[in-house]
Amino acid sequence: MLEDAKIKPAEYQSAFVQGLDFQFQAYKENIKYPHFVFYVKDYLENKYGKDFEAQGGLKIYTTIDPILQDKAGELIKKQVAINTTKYGARSAALVSMDNKTGQILAMVGGADYFNNEEGGNVNIITSMRQPGSSFKPIVYSLAISKNPIGPDTPIFDLKTKFGDWEPNNYDEKFLGKMTVKKALDYSRNIPAIKMFYLA
Repeated sequence: MLEDAKIKPAEYQSAFVQGLDFQFQAYKENIKYPHFVFYVKDYLENKYGKDFEAQGGLKIYTTIDPILQDKAGELIKKQVAINTTKYGARSAALVSMDNKTGQILAMVGGADYFNNEEGGNVNIITSMRQPGSSFKPIVYSLAISKNPIGPDTPIFDLKTKFGDWEPNNYDEKFLGKMTVKKALDYSRNIPAIKMFYLA
């Protein structure tokens, strides 16, 4: 514009100096349920090859339930806000499956897929990270299947040493005698470790 005499040199200089703070808006795809979408895409690439899309003519039907998926997304955002305030943890994930068919009904791999600073595009559900408390129901299921234990069986959440290891609960408290159901519901570490040994 300066070369075409549309603006004066002072206007050019002012625009140049003020333009140094200019930032482009980050590119963001408008993808619904991105963690699930890319999970399905990876599955199809592994099954049919990387260029399966180029062949065209595909109709892909998934088991996702949009109502459950939207609710799961809301729950994860709320939980991340709580986790950040209380524990300094900024991640959470949720997967919901139909127990009879194994079909995925909802999958939220993190609170915000597009938040690159927090690793949002990492699907926590499929990543090689420690499973944390999400593994507890599996341990409980296995222990219950091998032992005469039910949801109302008492278990103790007490300071316990396992060899040289003396684990703690996340809140650094011990709640004493409780049912197996309550121990799992409250995600108590000591009862979960005891169930692991029973499993």
